Amino acid sequence: MDPLVEEQETTTFNPITLTLGFLSSYGWYIVGASALIMYATTKLRPRLDKWRESQEDARYHKDSDLGAARRRAEQEAREKQQRALEEASRRAAEEKTLVVICIRFYTTLP
Repeated sequence: MDPLVEEQETTTFNPITLTLGFLSSYGWYIVGASALIMYATTKLRPRLDKWRESQEDARYHKDSDLGAARRRAEQEAREKQQRALEEASRRAAEEKTLVVICIRFYTTLP
């Protein structure tokens, strides 16, 4: 080879090599940060839920119409579920009687 001509190193972009290099350099930091976030989340979640509940209770305490509207909506939802359950029960009973009638009809055939 000619010493005057420098050899150029050709590099190609390989995402796998890039990802593995990043993980080998920063992997333990990622693991530590993930563990810290999970620990903080488990410790802070109950406090955050309690704070949100107290805020909601204060809002309902200030405006009693909101509480009444919420109870009314809950009652309507319960009634709707009850009607759906009764309708499904009625349909199931009708199908059961139809099956019994069909069985009796086919067993009486000669």
